[in-house]
Amino acid sequence: MNELESWKKSLSKYNWTVDLSNYPYRHIYDGYFNQVVNNKNTIAFEDRFRSSINSDTFVVASEVCYWKNYGSHTSRDKLTNNLLKLLAEKNNWIEFKNRLIELASKPTYHNIEFFRMACGQPYGFATPVTFLSFYNPTLYPMVDKIIGKWWNRNKSTYWKTSASSFFQRSDGWLGLNEQNWTTYLEWTNFCREYSNFLSSKSGEQWRARDVEIAVWEAEKRDLTLNTLT
Repeated sequence: MNELESWKKSLSKYNWTVDLSNYPYRHIYDGYFNQVVNNKNTIAFEDRFRSSINSDTFVVASEVCYWKNYGSHTSRDKLTNNLLKLLAEKNNWIEFKNRLIELASKPTYHNIEFFRMACGQPYGFATPVTFLSFYNPTLYPMVDKIIGKWWNRNKSTYWKTSASSFFQRSDGWLGLNEQNWTTYLEWTNFCREYSNFLSSKSGEQWRARDVEIAVWEAEKRDLTLNTLT
């Protein structure tokens, strides 16, 4: 098998499908929460969020929040409701945008702490990082407990033996702390390097986000990914 095929195959398996119209208060937000996001239009959904950062369209950020947390039936509505209420205040939306732009420019622990507060998620990690990834998917991957599990087991094989590990609870949950942020940045550098490998070897554009998706699917489906150099 060509060394790239395992990555292409894993990426092709991506099938995260979210019906935004399942949000119970969608009728309040005309023109929003009215589409199914799947592997055919996820990039367009990312683009929609990025465009919203240059406008007053704060509801899109809440669509992204609902999308990210869709698998958590007990919390997705509450998280989305809280974000909608927060960002409806103009100053809070401005703060959200400014903190996100600053984080994308300077991904320090200090800035991610400021940004998650702007998200109204003082204990959040995966959802604030999702906004970062949607804002610049070329450079920033997402992270969750599935990625954390893969990274901790495989980082020495695919990246560096000296790379730090994610600290995860027994249920896999990832919280934000300095260790996990440092590890996220290592994970980010890995995704960037592999996206460069895959782009140059395949002649097709791979983003850090695409590498993350391939890893996510590989971990869920027990697929083997070839190491690239």
